[in-house]
Amino acid sequence: MAALGGQTLAAAAPAQPPSASGDPAREAFRALGRQASAGLEAAASGLRERVGTLMEGQRLLSSGAAAERALLAKGAAAEASAADAEALRVAPGALAAIEGAAQMLWYAAHLDELAPNSELRDLAEVYFERARAFRLSTDTLGGGALVAPELSAAEQDAIYLAQTRAALACGLDLACQTVKARSAEGAAAVDKASRGLADGCCAGAAHPAPRPAPEAAPAWCRPQTLEEVRGLLQDRAHAQVQATTQAVSQRAGVARQGSKLLRDGGDAAAQALLAKKAAMDAAARDADAVAKVAAAAAACLASAAAARQADAAADVEALQRRADRYALVAADLARPVDPPALSDAEWDALRMVQAREVGQSVVLQVARGAELGLGALQDGTVRGAEALRAWAATPEGGAGLRAGGPRLARSPCA
Repeated sequence: MAALGGQTLAAAAPAQPPSASGDPAREAFRALGRQASAGLEAAASGLRERVGTLMEGQRLLSSGAAAERALLAKGAAAEASAADAEALRVAPGALAAIEGAAQMLWYAAHLDELAPNSELRDLAEVYFERARAFRLSTDTLGGGALVAPELSAAEQDAIYLAQTRAALACGLDLACQTVKARSAEGAAAVDKASRGLADGCCAGAAHPAPRPAPEAAPAWCRPQTLEEVRGLLQDRAHAQVQATTQAVSQRAGVARQGSKLLRDGGDAAAQALLAKKAAMDAAARDADAVAKVAAAAAACLASAAAARQADAAADVEALQRRADRYALVAADLARPVDPPALSDAEWDALRMVQAREVGQSVVLQVARGAELGLGALQDGTVRGAEALRAWAATPEGGAGLRAGGPRLARSPCA
């Protein structure tokens, strides 16, 4: 019985909780260790792969001068293809900007049909002519775009190594030439100084030139009393306040001139300022496109020269033809259009017009949002009323209304 009681008590006793020996913390540390090991293994694998690629590139370069020239030609072809694609990308946007600016200038010039603005009209004609020349020149670039050659990672590394080696060789040559030139200049300076010293020793009666008398120190450098320092600080503060006041007054005057320009000119002045701003933006995009065309011409020419050195006759012909076409386009578009100039008052007036347009846009968006919201609310109300009417027309709905008590069965207006 005691044994049975002991077994009963042992069975009835609650299970002992596991000892808090830090198992969760140990598991967390193990998980962190596994993550760190995986990260290190991934980094080591990437490093081994990168080193292997670099060694493969070095092996490609060690195949001889012909292989190096072929790799450099492929690298130059890839650069020429990228420059070609960039020029083709920016050209349509620049053309659209020039044409849009020309139309805005023409519209702003003829707002007053009785007295057209001759300045804006002449500027619009310049932009129209530039747009025509730009279109005719860039249309010839549409066909025959270069295709970038496929380069493996090892080939890219080999090209970088070859280019770096060539750059270092050029740098060493330049450094040697610079050292030689500086050495010659230093020898000449030493010879001149020695000759002058010898002439001075032989002169005998020559005396050194007298030194100039030291200038008097300025007043702020001399020792001063406390009152003098206080007066000097007050004078400086007063001068600073006057300069600030004058600058603020001038700025306010420019802003008033801009406001007066808009007030007197009305919508015609606002449209003229917006057209000039569009012309300035178009001129900037025009200059950028011209620079990209010139860069593409230089890249195609360099790629043709590299292909010629690598004895790739077919690539030389295509690259030279593309380079000649870009050279003609660059010559036709050599002078971008000149942007109009704006005075300080016109810049302030333009900022006022732009701020007003932004405010009108915000108000219009708010009004459209309110209109859409009201329309959605009306549609929801109509659909709800129709759904309620349809439900009431059904037998279940009619029974529900009759069972809903006097508030649903009878109308309050009856």
